[in-house]
Amino acid sequence: MFLSKMNFQESLESFERGFGCSVCIYDYSGRLAPIVPAVSMFHANAFCAELKKSETLMKKCLHCDMTLIKRSIGRNKAPFLKYCHLEILEAVRPIYEHGILIGNILLGIFRPAPKFNKALISLRQRPSKIPSEKIKALKKRIPIANEEKIQDLFKQAELL
Repeated sequence: MFLSKMNFQESLESFERGFGCSVCIYDYSGRLAPIVPAVSMFHANAFCAELKKSETLMKKCLHCDMTLIKRSIGRNKAPFLKYCHLEILEAVRPIYEHGILIGNILLGIFRPAPKFNKALISLRQRPSKIPSEKIKALKKRIPIANEEKIQDLFKQAELL
């Protein structure tokens, strides 16, 4: 059965509530546009929205999302974890159609738990200095994830 945009949006919202995260979908091919709600094509969380007010930080985010992630997917076609320039975790799940990469799903954002095994992180961006107290405060409100939560996230993301 082909999902409608409304059904898919409801599935995404349910996923976001269940994991306490947001889902961002990059459509490289234009094939996902008929079912992906426009709101899901952007990072819809207060932390990312605030830091993207800085042109410098926004460029770093876009470089990671549009270049580094795609390059990492090219080397390893499996889902992986990225650690952004502000030391925030996000899960990346490539989307393939007939073996061709057509997009990816970004699931997050999370702060790693204190004893999180950082060897599980495949993509790391060079850290940036946090520019304001407001962003520091927003970062403290980001949910914490341990390895088990990330494994569950990847398993459930296969259903999206």
